[in-house]
Amino acid sequence: MKYKQHPLSAAFPGLNEEDFRGLIDDIDANGVREKIVVYEDMILDGWHRYSACMELSVKNIPMLEYEGDDPVGFVLSKNLHRRHLDASQRAFALAQLSEWQEKSGRPSHNLERIKSGKITGLSADKAAELAGVSEKTMRQARAATKAVPEVQEAVTKGEIAVSEAAKLSKLEPEQQREAVEKKKTAPKREKPKAEPKEDSVPLSEYQKLREEYDELSSNYQALAAELDACEAIRNGEQMDHFKKLNQQLIAITASRDEFQNKCGELTRQVNYLNAKLKKTKE
Repeated sequence: MKYKQHPLSAAFPGLNEEDFRGLIDDIDANGVREKIVVYEDMILDGWHRYSACMELSVKNIPMLEYEGDDPVGFVLSKNLHRRHLDASQRAFALAQLSEWQEKSGRPSHNLERIKSGKITGLSADKAAELAGVSEKTMRQARAATKAVPEVQEAVTKGEIAVSEAAKLSKLEPEQQREAVEKKKTAPKREKPKAEPKEDSVPLSEYQKLREEYDELSSNYQALAAELDACEAIRNGEQMDHFKKLNQQLIAITASRDEFQNKCGELTRQVNYLNAKLKKTKE
């Protein structure tokens, strides 16, 4: 029997060709180190291991049936905090898992189901917290799930951001495909080499970002309240004042979202390092 990849597993991007060839070589030399998990007659975890085994014509592939009651939470624990995922990929994957959860009617113990949330079955703030992104990014990710498969695949592979995919989802299907194809064939700009990341995150840097984020959030709330008041009484000379406030609010909102994404990334790294430190002490 040949297995297909489960939609929950497919929500996360696959290995690049170089890493996949390395996996094949490792399995050829050492065998499958971790069993492949099957759910609903599809591969829930270990798709690349399974694909490598198929290419190597392994006769007895080590597999086990998923016996838990929370497949969404299981997939999240295996994939969400993979370090190479960018913000769009994390948000889009979570949006896909949430959508599957809603359609299947199977709640996850790791995903809080809130019917009154802006995202059905999962509140926008909870989804954003899990993905480490802003609520705006999370809403864009959910909109991107309505795009054609070609657009969704581009988001999963990290070729386009969820913000762009959300805009494309409003176009006709053929226009969406043309836009993705045009982006793929466009000459790529060389990106400057990123500075090597340190193995640890200075706590002082995290605290500084957190303080800046809290200050921006406070300013945002104050401006939002002032904007609401101006909007209720705007006329004549007050219109100019209203426009200025609106521009300030837009700028602060963008800054707040940026810091929120940075804080989310740093929080994940701190948690990862704490867990690593704890294991070292044990």
